[in-house]
Amino acid sequence: MTSIRTMVYAKAVAITTRVFFNKAPRGTEFPYVVFSFPDEGRAYHNQVEKMLQVRVYDHEKDSYNVALEIETLTDELEAVFDYKTASHETTTAWFRKIGRIEIPFPVDDQTWGRELLFEMRNYKLGV
Repeated sequence: MTSIRTMVYAKAVAITTRVFFNKAPRGTEFPYVVFSFPDEGRAYHNQVEKMLQVRVYDHEKDSYNVALEIETLTDELEAVFDYKTASHETTTAWFRKIGRIEIPFPVDDQTWGRELLFEMRNYKLGV
């Protein structure tokens, strides 16, 4: 699992420097990205199929077009992952987007969020 996290982190950090696994530290400056693997996956021979969840968070600021900024960042992350591969040590992964949604927040919360879901197939080389 460490190789898979390393691959995802490397692809996401090429777009933005604030990338975290599972949860961002309290007080993290916006915008930031949190990625996780919400399921255990299914194994087929030497291939594992899992879900990759990538969430982008931003905060409304004065004189700042947050909607445009968060969509741009989400578009860039989508382009880096969708129908792309990555490798680390003996593991290779392939990603395919299966969803893009807005993350709902309470009306009085100024946080904005987008979520990308990817099917991820990873393979162990030399197995």
